[in-house]
Amino acid sequence: MDFFVIYGRSGTGKSKYIYEDIKKEFGKKKIYLIVPEQSNLTAEQKLFEELNIETLIDVEVLTLSRMATRVLDEIGEKNRKVLSQVGKNMIIYDILLNEKNNLKFLGKSDKNIEVVSNIITEFKKHNITLELLSNIDIKDEYTKLKFEDVKILLNKYQEKISQNFIDENDELTLLYENLDKVDLFKDSIIYFDDFLGFTTQEYKIFDELMKQASKISITVPTDSLFLTDKESDIFYFNKKFANKLIEIAGNNNANITNINLEDNYRTTFEDLKYLEIAFAKNSLKKYTGKANNIKLLVNDNPYSEIENIARSIFSLVKNNNYRYKDFIIIAGNIDEYKDDIKNIFKKYNIPVFIDEKKELNQNILVRFIIALLEIFSKNFSFESVMNYLKLGLIEIEGLNLYEFENYCLKWGIKYKKWFERFEYEPVNDKQNIFENARSVIISSLLKFKDEVSKKRTVSEITKY
Repeated sequence: MDFFVIYGRSGTGKSKYIYEDIKKEFGKKKIYLIVPEQSNLTAEQKLFEELNIETLIDVEVLTLSRMATRVLDEIGEKNRKVLSQVGKNMIIYDILLNEKNNLKFLGKSDKNIEVVSNIITEFKKHNITLELLSNIDIKDEYTKLKFEDVKILLNKYQEKISQNFIDENDELTLLYENLDKVDLFKDSIIYFDDFLGFTTQEYKIFDELMKQASKISITVPTDSLFLTDKESDIFYFNKKFANKLIEIAGNNNANITNINLEDNYRTTFEDLKYLEIAFAKNSLKKYTGKANNIKLLVNDNPYSEIENIARSIFSLVKNNNYRYKDFIIIAGNIDEYKDDIKNIFKKYNIPVFIDEKKELNQNILVRFIIALLEIFSKNFSFESVMNYLKLGLIEIEGLNLYEFENYCLKWGIKYKKWFERFEYEPVNDKQNIFENARSVIISSLLKFKDEVSKKRTVSEITKY
């Protein structure tokens, strides 16, 4: 069994080394390239380009979750469905509700659903079982009570899912427990790329693959394999990762080869090369050449910063044949800049994608559905109907929504009054428009309620 650690700083060609080696090994044995979830598509595209082939038969790109699916299919364990995050939260909510009298700290609340979900996820990733928790001797009474809550929740959660479901975080545990029962990876060549570290589960999978594969290679972004000061070394945890892998390989009597890549191929500019090395080594040594590719600008405020960036991008695209996709803006705190970026880039007609997490309820269709259901849960209250209309997805000819709102406010239109004709003022065109609006709104809502009441399953109601 041969084990190769390919290491080097950013831009030294670690992934390229992997793809070149796959070319050399192609056709000899079954090859697997294992990457993190977010790198899956990119890795497949890169393989097609590098190997110059139209189909991947002898080479397969896998993530660890896809590997788990393959293995569980082989042993017939896939009869149980993988539990989604939504399903997981529903089960946790149910447990918190039913066990509220037995829990000292983690009672039923929306916040605790997320807390418990995170606890279960971390425990599973690091192989912390109920048996392990039961054997921990805790002296502090406060901490002990918290642990009792956690044990109750973990136990009830396992009971709930054991028959019909697999927690997504249990997939990797089931993978390493069953790898020896399948022949998928026996005598194969395996490459790991783009990983920055492993969880306890993933180390166990790696250990099991060591017993089956004929060759394993892995890339690690670090300048060396020697552990130094944790506080000053930006590669400290990457080095710990590499050393742990080497230890596992040694325990499996593997022939270990460390390959250090030093030359930076990502840029030909000496000032950028120097900056990358100085940053990696935390060096304060002065650069003696000309820094033509680095600019430092001091601005009065974030707005001025973004204005300068927008002007530069606009000029480079217009005069130097750049494309908008060539630019990346990196900020320490994106929340401080995102609104200015959106507004200023719009002024310069520069398309921009901001990589940020958004709350689900910011989506207009989700807000529409919530507003629609709120009307029925609040029995046609004034606020719920107005929230529904103000989303702007309901168009009624000739209706001025704000005049309509004032009219309904003036005459106290809520609850059962929505089902009565609007005849509160002398007959006029405006009141006719308002009455028509009321009729259209109520008839469509009642039709919706009638159709939903005919549906029998969550799936049917959701689709409708």
